[in-house]
Amino acid sequence: ELCRLLVYLDSADVVARTIFLMQSSVAVKKDIPADVLAGNDRYGKAFLNMLKNQPDIQALHYALMLKNAKVGWTPESVTAYFTWFSKASSKSGGSSYKGFIKNIRKEALDNLPAELKAVAEKAPQYSPPATPTPIAKGPGRNWTLESATAAVTDLSTADAANGLKMFQAALCSRCHAHTGSGGDSGPELSALGTRFSKKDILTAIINPSELISDQYNFDILHLKDKSQIQGKIMKENDTHFFVASSAFDLSFQTPIEKSKVVKRTPSPLSPMPPSLINSLNPDELRDLMLFLTGK
Repeated sequence: ELCRLLVYLDSADVVARTIFLMQSSVAVKKDIPADVLAGNDRYGKAFLNMLKNQPDIQALHYALMLKNAKVGWTPESVTAYFTWFSKASSKSGGSSYKGFIKNIRKEALDNLPAELKAVAEKAPQYSPPATPTPIAKGPGRNWTLESATAAVTDLSTADAANGLKMFQAALCSRCHAHTGSGGDSGPELSALGTRFSKKDILTAIINPSELISDQYNFDILHLKDKSQIQGKIMKENDTHFFVASSAFDLSFQTPIEKSKVVKRTPSPLSPMPPSLINSLNPDELRDLMLFLTGK
């Protein structure tokens, strides 16, 4: 609802912040009772297809809100947003689902500034991974440090193999490597259990901005037009900074002219989204903790 309000008020920051939320949204598995599925052959089949390849309804809501945004777009955010539509179209829904996605995209394109429409049309097509990303069964909850710490006290019945799946489901593997596989924009986590307590690990997951390593911190570029660009400065030359705005993909970088930058300051916010474990139920959280700590 805050996103909807800020779009209506023409906030200059709502697009960038909402794109970040879309990229870090964690899909949560939805189940439908078997008796409902068996009640109608036609609709039951559509529901079964959807359950096998579920769309991310939270990201879908953000996309719906952003279609009305007329300010705050950059080539980078336009590319990320319109690439998302390709990803959404690869998911399954009811008979009206793909038309719904198409209509959101069309309205968003109509509202874009003219100079960015061509950028939207050239947005890359989404390529699904060879192995689909696991989805947590849930139901999740708004984990606090206290409730999560209490939940992982006893890991005697936890399943490390499922913990690996939760490492992927909670998007940890997008930025962190563990035992040789995963992303590289965050620290390697293979020996985590030898260096940190369970509470330390949960603190970093639930409140990642509490302590940010200089090695992984993002910067804020304050521009002459009063706007701001937040991201990791991957390189620079005499005329430009090259900024990656998402830790999920550091290869996608936007050139920012140095002549437009007033100052550069460290971001007070971690590039890691908070509370990515909120999609997990207690058993899944214990499985993840066993996978991370090995004990």
